[in-house]
Amino acid sequence: MAKKVKKGGSKKMAATASNDSNLMGALAYILMPLTGVLMYFVKPDDKYVRYHAVQSIILGIVLFVVGMLLNVAAGVLGATIPLLGLVIGLLVGGVWLLIEAIIWLYCMWKAYSGEKFRLPVISDLADKNS
Repeated sequence: MAKKVKKGGSKKMAATASNDSNLMGALAYILMPLTGVLMYFVKPDDKYVRYHAVQSIILGIVLFVVGMLLNVAAGVLGATIPLLGLVIGLLVGGVWLLIEAIIWLYCMWKAYSGEKFRLPVISDLADKNS
């Protein structure tokens, strides 16, 4: 039986390592900020993974805080103007969930594509802490 010989093994290894970093970078966004913390410690020597891990931690915290503020505002509005406040709260909440989903998918797609993309303010903090 003849063995198959792989040509260009070192290039294949480099591509595999890069794909591994891309996958780990994308996984950092799955359950941000929790998976960001996990990826930060799983690949501490990989700058690409650390950058996306820190960015996902910060982004997850920011999205959570903004979502909580919107919920509080909707609750106050709902308490002052019962029916209209409820409708506006549901609309704002739905739009916010859509925005979060778009940001989440965009971040995972860019990280998996191998791009070190920049988010306003958050990326500056990620650069300093990764």
